[in-house]
Amino acid sequence: MTALLSSLLSNMICYVETGAVMTSNALIVAIGALEAVLLVALPAMPAFPTLPSGLSFIGWLIPFTSLAGVLSSVVTLLLSVYALQVALRWVKAL
Repeated sequence: MTALLSSLLSNMICYVETGAVMTSNALIVAIGALEAVLLVALPAMPAFPTLPSGLSFIGWLIPFTSLAGVLSSVVTLLLSVYALQVALRWVKAL
């Protein structure tokens, strides 16, 4: 009798674990599908503006497009770090 109850309990735990994994996988797939829909809805990124024809020689000396890309990456990383700090402080407060 004890072996039967132990077997039933282990099977029930296995079913619960499998259900939790399948639910979390379905949630991840749903989030991915939502992201795909949102990314398709976004407009195309505009190109970097060009320098006026009289000042085009400055583009050889100072790579404005590369600087803009690097600056936007730095700002994104900084904002990500700040958001992570806030989240970790909330976790620490709990």
